[in-house]
Amino acid sequence: MAGGFGGIEGSAEAYVMPTAKEELTRLIQEQPEDSSHEEIVRELAFHVMVERGLTDSDAKRVISNEEMARRIRAWQR
Repeated sequence: MAGGFGGIEGSAEAYVMPTAKEELTRLIQEQPEDSSHEEIVRELAFHVMVERGLTDSDAKRVISNEEMARRIRAWQR
């Protein structure tokens, strides 16, 4: 193989994960200019919740839909 990466010819740069500050800055910059503080904070909170959920899923910290429904019914009592 002549200078490729994973069998692909050409140069390949290593992917570097953005820092938390970089990622949140990107999310803020993607918001419309007329976004309120509340809308931006809500978007950031949503992003953090999704990231936590993905981390939990990757670590197999999940429950079935049936178990979640059982827990919700228990909370409603």
